[in-house]
Amino acid sequence: MNPHVDRKKYALQIILLALITITAFSNIMQNQFVWDDNNLITENSYVKDLRSIPYFFTAHYWNNSHPGSRGGYRPVFMATLALDYHIWGGKAFGFHLTSMLLHLANVILVFFLVTLLMKGSVPREWFCEAPFIAALLFAVHPVHVESVTYIKNRGDLLACVFFLIALIIFIRNIPRRGLRANAAAFSGSIFCLFIALLSKEIAVTLPLILLLYCAYALPARERLTAAFKTLPYFGATALYMIVKFPFLAGETISGRSQSIGVYSHALVVLKTFAYYLSIMISPINLNAERRIPVPKTFFAPGILWSFALFAAIIAIIMISRKRGKLFGFAL
Repeated sequence: MNPHVDRKKYALQIILLALITITAFSNIMQNQFVWDDNNLITENSYVKDLRSIPYFFTAHYWNNSHPGSRGGYRPVFMATLALDYHIWGGKAFGFHLTSMLLHLANVILVFFLVTLLMKGSVPREWFCEAPFIAALLFAVHPVHVESVTYIKNRGDLLACVFFLIALIIFIRNIPRRGLRANAAAFSGSIFCLFIALLSKEIAVTLPLILLLYCAYALPARERLTAAFKTLPYFGATALYMIVKFPFLAGETISGRSQSIGVYSHALVVLKTFAYYLSIMISPINLNAERRIPVPKTFFAPGILWSFALFAAIIAIIMISRKRGKLFGFAL
């Protein structure tokens, strides 16, 4: 197939993704600040001064000055709020515009990631269509509405942007056919991991994702060498956790988790697995204030169902490892 035709098709698909994403979320521009947005932005004097950005990177701000719950550490997220306030003042329009553009960036990154993952792994007729379909679903899926429209949740978008960039750089620069990996590229990828971590803590999952990619998506002869390339990512994440938890996580760790007990907290985590999967598949009755009753025993129906579902997915992953590596990695 003519590569020029492919590039034109990809360009058209990206343009369509951008138009659909902007159209789907264009109505958020008229929204105002809601709930915690006011505490974080309109009532937060630090956000209104660009000189506060270095202060956001200190433990003192998060333990003493941050208007939200104590124990967090998301300075990059707060820095973007300060930059938005410097540009737009107290106009919510500008903050929503930034969030929509971040979501659009994630949509395009998902398109690139799926294209990269499927290259050489699927029939040609699927190669050009599947990345577009995946990115389109990501763009308009209702479960993303809360992260895009609620300014307070911008950390999700920021972490996702840099998470995906780090992942894409890693996949593109894994040694293939004896080629030496680009050290500068890997350094850039690790830097993106740091930015993602400083946007939202969920980015700690990236090193494990990289390791799973090496185990599932690479030929056997390349896995060990590639796995060694993940060590700096684990090191960077460990460094982040060493710095964060002893000094910043006091109230977060000793608060609600202890009040319900470690065992009950673990059951809640397991129960939410099935719940979140269900709203991904059937996104109805969505609510920004989701409440899940704390289970008392492992044998509660919701826990047993979630555990069975989790076990079934693990079984499918193990079975698919020999038959469809990409499918197993995706799960």
